[in-house]
Amino acid sequence: MSKVFDLFFIGDAEPNLKFFFDEFLDFKSKNYPIEDFFTIVSKIEGIYIPSIDNPTNRAVLENLNQSPTPAYQLLSKSDNIKKIFEENYFVEINRGCPFRCKFCLSSFHNYPFRNKSFEEIITSIKNGLKYSNFEKFSLIGSCVSSHPRFSEICEFILNSGKKFSIPSIRIEHITPHIIQILERSGIKTITIAPEAGNDSLRHELNKKISNVSILNTIEKIRKSKIR
Repeated sequence: MSKVFDLFFIGDAEPNLKFFFDEFLDFKSKNYPIEDFFTIVSKIEGIYIPSIDNPTNRAVLENLNQSPTPAYQLLSKSDNIKKIFEENYFVEINRGCPFRCKFCLSSFHNYPFRNKSFEEIITSIKNGLKYSNFEKFSLIGSCVSSHPRFSEICEFILNSGKKFSIPSIRIEHITPHIIQILERSGIKTITIAPEAGNDSLRHELNKKISNVSILNTIEKIRKSKIR
């Protein structure tokens, strides 16, 4: 890999970014050999240098509030470029997943599960409204609906005059109230992922959701405007 990548951040990058960039700027200004730079940063826990093959451990950002949301976010304005995420403002609200389904990379790669505080999220939303021009908010996280104040976050966005999108939602979190909130945001479809056809196999995967729960949730959705 050393022919392709100079280095990797293993785990969360935030705990090491400042020290890494301080060393990088020092390297650029003094123009010393890059091998010496690699030797220095290889001592940072969570940075792996393929050319050195240094042993390291995964870095973890314990407090997600220490990962600030950029107030200014770049948007593609060209009509000639197909937009992947449209003109969205991204706000991370949690990282990792508390359910740890055996087939899910995020549950294990991004553990432990951490929520950003409600106050920090609201500050990020207010900064986005003040400093950036965008169509809607994208709430980011492996399990955004596991945030204890998920519905309040969504309602704050809607009351500010914007809509939001979410990457996924747990079946057991889909309540009539949440369905109403999703409808207000213009969300038209929800994908249900049972992963298996029977409860026992699903439980073996550590996805502890019953067929009855799935069917009841589908019935709730069927009565709404969401499909």
